[in-house]
Amino acid sequence: MKKLLITALWLFSFSAQAGMVVIANPSVGDGASDKDIKKLFMGKKSELAGSAATPIDQKEGSAVRKSFYESFVGLSEDEVKAYRTEMVFTGKGTPPRELADDAAVKAFVATTPGAVGYIDESKVDASVKILLKK
Repeated sequence: MKKLLITALWLFSFSAQAGMVVIANPSVGDGASDKDIKKLFMGKKSELAGSAATPIDQKEGSAVRKSFYESFVGLSEDEVKAYRTEMVFTGKGTPPRELADDAAVKAFVATTPGAVGYIDESKVDASVKILLKK
């Protein structure tokens, strides 16, 4: 009985941990790679699969943002901030728009053609499409 309870708790904790996903407005084409997403969020690309794309960030300091940049971009939030500061200072670009949380990002992406963001996989619904997940 004890072994069954431990197994059930382990399975529950595993299933409760949803992954991170990159979502897009349905107008964005399919076929984005990890490399494409990295370039989009670092300001080096403005399209995905032949469609115009606009990256949407979550607020600075959020756990979701930290996880996204570490998992999908391979940089810490501090490294991203330093890169973007230089980008703005040299006139080579502007950082993505920031929204408060998963719900705000999903709502914006769902209603804005070309928008691409990232949220917890458990928050996804039919209003957006998943481009990548980790």
